[in-house]
Amino acid sequence: MLMGAGVYMCIKGLNSNGAIDIKSTIIQGRIDTGSLGLMVIFLATAIFIVINLNKPFKGEQVKIIMNGNEIEASGLSYRKLKEMVAFFSKEAKGD
Repeated sequence: MLMGAGVYMCIKGLNSNGAIDIKSTIIQGRIDTGSLGLMVIFLATAIFIVINLNKPFKGEQVKIIMNGNEIEASGLSYRKLKEMVAFFSKEAKGD
């Protein structure tokens, strides 16, 4: 919906000067634009990417073998895989 609003703003020619500062461990930069619609589209894309990073990889089969324990699963997110590995690491240590 936010992306649709950005496209609408571009079509209508709504202009506003603005900038978005991006700072992370991977990239750093600044985006300057005179088009309000382009800024809204960029923001919508960034939000979409962040939200979808934690979704499961559908259809991917995962097999984890750790300390003699074997688990097969599908559709797990990266975060869930990390939690499972941490759980079995603690179990092996006796925590």
